[in-house]
Amino acid sequence: MKRLATLWASAYPHLYAFVLSGVRDFHDAEDLTQQAAIRIAERFDQYDPSRPFLPWAIQIARNLMIDHYNRSQRVDPLFSVEVLDRIAATQQELHEELDASRVALHRCLGRLKDRARRMLELYYRENQSAEQIAQAMSTTVNAVWLTQSRSRATLRECIQHQLARNSAS
Repeated sequence: MKRLATLWASAYPHLYAFVLSGVRDFHDAEDLTQQAAIRIAERFDQYDPSRPFLPWAIQIARNLMIDHYNRSQRVDPLFSVEVLDRIAATQQELHEELDASRVALHRCLGRLKDRARRMLELYYRENQSAEQIAQAMSTTVNAVWLTQSRSRATLRECIQHQLARNSAS
């Protein structure tokens, strides 16, 4: 159940945006998203953890949206089933691209020098200011900014290289 809660927490904003894009009413979107959460929990034993969670969850929400359109004759669907399928496919493609970028970032962070990586962690993960980082690492604020600037440039180049290499294979 803990695994489901973790997956749901990261998928919820994307799933809700998908549902909201397909229905006219804010309240209907909330109801459908809640129904999707229930259905996902009921069927979680059918989820294949080797596959991405979000596309699986979106497929469940898509089916609920189609049921909603069919039940509710007062509502004209914003999109046809084909358009919903395309939106779901695009969402999956974006999710896969984001996953590839995260993997590349993780690899590239591992290639940075420990000190540079620590400065980035303090800044981005722990929300420390350059002044706080400089004090904690016994250096100057300018040295922190310079190290971060160089590290970001190195990461950008490394990530682009990783993604290009992955798309070529």
